[in-house]
Amino acid sequence: MSAVIAAIRERARTDPGRIALSAGDRTWTYPELIAEAEAAAAVLAGLDGDPARPVALQIDNGPAWVILDLALVLAGRPCLPLPTFFTASQRDHAIGDCGAAWSVESSAEGPVMVGGERLAIQRLDTRPVVLPAGVAKITYTSGSTGAPKGVCLSQEQMDATAQSLVQVLGEGLAGRHLPILPLAVLLENVAGLYPILLAGGRYDAASPAEVGLDQPFQPQLGVLGSAIRDREATSLILTPELLRALLAVMAFTGMRFPRLKLVAVGGAKVSPRLLAQAAEVGLPVVEGYGLTECASVVALNTPQANRPGTVGRPLPHLTVTLGDDGEIQVGPRPFLGYAGRPPAWGPVRTGDLGAADADGYLSISGRRANT
Repeated sequence: MSAVIAAIRERARTDPGRIALSAGDRTWTYPELIAEAEAAAAVLAGLDGDPARPVALQIDNGPAWVILDLALVLAGRPCLPLPTFFTASQRDHAIGDCGAAWSVESSAEGPVMVGGERLAIQRLDTRPVVLPAGVAKITYTSGSTGAPKGVCLSQEQMDATAQSLVQVLGEGLAGRHLPILPLAVLLENVAGLYPILLAGGRYDAASPAEVGLDQPFQPQLGVLGSAIRDREATSLILTPELLRALLAVMAFTGMRFPRLKLVAVGGAKVSPRLLAQAAEVGLPVVEGYGLTECASVVALNTPQANRPGTVGRPLPHLTVTLGDDGEIQVGPRPFLGYAGRPPAWGPVRTGDLGAADADGYLSISGRRANT
């Protein structure tokens, strides 16, 4: 059984009044969350055809996304999360490349109600694709060159990342998490949602509009700041660009966020100047490092062990070694392989160059392809 599912069930048994999920004025306790996920799993398990073929999840952040993600785990069906910022061609490529058989989409007249949202489940006209055994989630990045590959992860691999994050951060940081990144991105799904539920926190599943990001190229920064403040968020996951935007909000409005205990920044290199600016205004920012093939996070600084200039220590479930040329290699087997390709069994050669200090803190110096 998934460690996340087991943790939700245990919390439902031992602390039934604790809130697990919220959206606006609506909340779900841990018993209510697992009950709704089980109901949705029954619907998904009833879909005809090969249950090993993926189900595409094409909806925005919200309680329905959270519930359906858990429902697919319960139903034993692979999930293909598709960010709504994908173009039509990117969505079509991902669906065809992994042979997704069904798609779940928002629909005002949809016959299925999940998390207060009406949904339609559509059959897809695709051919089956050979996938690695045990795949639970297939993730595609938008890709800047060439067609992106579908990274296949098992639930055990994703659970291991989430459990390691709880171990190094501590359950005390699992207060009220506000998703700013799309849940369809592993960094928010595996490193945000799963650890919060494992540690007994509250996941405040705001929609993109509620955090001012429904138009990605025209963000409403005032709305973003107000959402963080008014929802009393205690943790966030941001990209460097979003951290820069949040700092701009603070500079122009004077807003401060005293309830924030953790702002994890990843997805790209973070400049030392940006980190210093965040520290000056009291944002508890820590930098991390990861990649999709390692279920999002490889190394992370923490509030208790933060060494600026590094990306932190590797998570305890991973082994990180450096090649003769300094290339970072992550093992023992962080992912299953790519959709339609032979399984991957050994460590991942990241292509990133780095070094580790005497205390195990990892630093990134560049890309192997650029040397």
